[in-house]
Amino acid sequence: MGNLNILKELKNNRKLLSELHNAEYLQEVCRLLPNLAIKTQYGVGNYEFERLAYKEDELVLLFKLQPDNEDMETCMISHFIGDQFIVSARQYLYAYRWYARA
Repeated sequence: MGNLNILKELKNNRKLLSELHNAEYLQEVCRLLPNLAIKTQYGVGNYEFERLAYKEDELVLLFKLQPDNEDMETCMISHFIGDQFIVSARQYLYAYRWYARA
């Protein structure tokens, strides 16, 4: 019985270590490609990577709307949608997969 607990604990530790490495790699990708342009019903918002976070045990990326005092679209987006954009790691990588092909 003790061996099963040890094996289970080792498996959990490997999973956590793997997730940590994935987060480090993702952090580096975000540092190199920090901007996202998101089309909304109020226009295109330009967002910049702010940080990694966990939401409901899932790794997510938090982006912040970049203010533009002369752009009415940015004001509308901020007012009606908010100034933050949360995206899953999978969504972020999917978006940049298309960016890399263009």
